[in-house]
Amino acid sequence: MEQNWEEFTQKTSYRAEKLRVSLNARGQFMLSQKVVDTLGSPDSVIFLFDRASRNIGIKPSNPDVEHAYELKKQGNSQSYYISAKSFCSYYDIDIGDTVVFNDVEVEDDLIILNLNNVSELVRRARLAEFPVRLTERAAPAPAPEPKFTKFLSMRAPEGD
Repeated sequence: MEQNWEEFTQKTSYRAEKLRVSLNARGQFMLSQKVVDTLGSPDSVIFLFDRASRNIGIKPSNPDVEHAYELKKQGNSQSYYISAKSFCSYYDIDIGDTVVFNDVEVEDDLIILNLNNVSELVRRARLAEFPVRLTERAAPAPAPEPKFTKFLSMRAPEGD
């Protein structure tokens, strides 16, 4: 069979020079290297919240500030994360799945994220498609009822 190959010429939509922030269901903010550089590569940050506009502010901070959150490098990648579950719980920010903030704004040394303008990265649609547990789905089907052969279903001749 002849193959009709197409060369994929697009690059990933994520660019290292782009400001990118996401938030997962565990309350972890993931920040790109560019965001951290924009903040001045701090060791810690503080969070701000505007209830009316649902804007989150992330601002560099001295680690000695009692309510500062540590900025941690994520493994060998060029991204960082902040564990902020208590912040999300306090302001009743229930994400469910990972979301990415569509417009990351910068004002002086403040990163502004709008909760009303996010895109979902992961969907839990698979749970809706497969509500039955895997072990139940993998169970073998019950054996079919035995069928009588023609010989067994024939009646004995009368008068014997």
